[in-house]
Amino acid sequence: MSFTPTEKSDFPYKFGEILQENILGKPIVSSWKAFRDLFSKNDGLWDRPLILLIDEDSGLFILCADG
Repeated sequence: MSFTPTEKSDFPYKFGEILQENILGKPIVSSWKAFRDLFSKNDGLWDRPLILLIDEDSGLFILCADG
């Protein structure tokens, strides 16, 4: 099953809550645009490239940064 989010699709509330609880700065992420903005080259949270791994089986995600 493949899911490609669009701005018209509902952003999962619980996913946004998990991001806010676990990312430094406690960003409020309530839309797909806000999620993309976390990784923005100019205005994102990180000053270097970030690899985001998503485990589709369990729904857990891992943020791995070079550092």
